[in-house]
This record gives sequence, structure tokens and C-alpha cells, in this order.
Amino acid sequence: MNGATFTKVCSNETRIDYRGMKFLLVEQDRGSGGMGRAIQLYALDGFKREHIKEIGWTRDDNALGMRSSDAYYNDKEILQSQAEIFAIEYIDKLI
Repeated sequence: MNGATFTKVCSNETRIDYRGMKFLLVEQDRGSGGMGRAIQLYALDGFKREHIKEIGWTRDDNALGMRSSDAYYNDKEILQSQAEIFAIEYIDKLI
């Protein structure tokens, strides 16, 4: 996809190599009582990571978390494969 390479690091992390830069997608607990799950996009610089944007939610918390989120995509729950596509779209908008 657009020259991006995706490497599964563990069950909830995927590294992206894209346009000479490195990124990380991490699925984390979010929302009311941590009942939801959302995928975060980080930029990697050596051992440091910097949060860029919440990409989307993989599990709704059935409260206001997902709907009030400023995620790049928050119309409905997404799959990991969709998060990869949305992450590349968002990175392209930034650079």
C-alpha cells in the first residue's frame, strides 16, 4: 500500500515503515472505565515514540468515548486492517 511496510510487533502493535519514516500503531484501552479500545498512531525516533493521532476505535465503550473522540475516523468501529489504511491516509495529509 503506497510503499508502506507493516510489521506485526505483538498482538496489539504494528510498526509501519513509510517514506523513510517509522511509525507505530498501538491498540489501547480507552473510554469509560477503559471499556473501549482505540488504535493510536505514534512516530518512532530510535527508542522514543511521540503520539500523533488516535486513528479509530476497535471496540466502542457504549458511552460517549468513541462518539466524542477526536479520532481521525470515528463513524463506527474499525478493524486493524482498516486502521493501517487510515493511518497512511493521515500521514499523507501531514507530509
